[in-house]
Amino acid sequence: MSDEQKLGGAALYLRHVEDTSVPLILNIIGLESVKSKNEEEAFTCFQAAAQQGYSKAQFNTAVCYEKGQGVKKDKDKALYYYCQAAVRGHTQAQYRYAKLLLTSRGNQSLEELNTVINLLERAAAAGLTKAQVCLASVYSQEPVRDGSKSVQYLRMAAESGDDNALLFLGQCYESGFGVQQNLTTANELYERAAQAGNKQAKKLLTPHSKDDAVLHSIHSSPCLSLTDHWLQQPLSHLARCVPLPTS
Repeated sequence: MSDEQKLGGAALYLRHVEDTSVPLILNIIGLESVKSKNEEEAFTCFQAAAQQGYSKAQFNTAVCYEKGQGVKKDKDKALYYYCQAAVRGHTQAQYRYAKLLLTSRGNQSLEELNTVINLLERAAAAGLTKAQVCLASVYSQEPVRDGSKSVQYLRMAAESGDDNALLFLGQCYESGFGVQQNLTTANELYERAAQAGNKQAKKLLTPHSKDDAVLHSIHSSPCLSLTDHWLQQPLSHLARCVPLPTS
């Protein structure tokens, strides 16, 4: 290889390093700006890095738009950037994208809901406990009600010690949803949830007398208190990325 070819290769390598390091550095500056309470500067850095295809910055930009941190709240733009990060495999973005879709939209078709489920399943398979609990909630309700799947994802989250998962799994055993009814197991799960700090579980175990603690039966499918409102609002264009508004 000639010296000229070596120099050309070195130049290409340096350009590649520059292309990949700039968005990384911008994202780091944005994080430091968040720590110093300079939210507008943080957003500017996140967005600049996001526009270069850096998934972590795309996620951070989406959070800014969703929460109104450093920029005016804009759910459509939040959805756009969550989608961009999600398709690049960002687990938190997959969960937040699906959650925001469920929160901000409604009257969804089964096809649209299946798209949300697919996003949550990818995040759940990556070990994200919040996605596992969310999936359990979705599967506890029509039109995709499936007790066995709901229990499957609750067990996954409960193995990580999630207090909500332990509570909802206890409700499954108490009501016989997706499993054979077993009040002893339900009580044990409520106790574990209470030990993990779950206030509702503590209330369920509140003794009515000095001699016995009474289970306050829910007599309904689990998780509705957590995400029922997500499925009451519109869902649309779930199967594709949301186009970035031009305004």
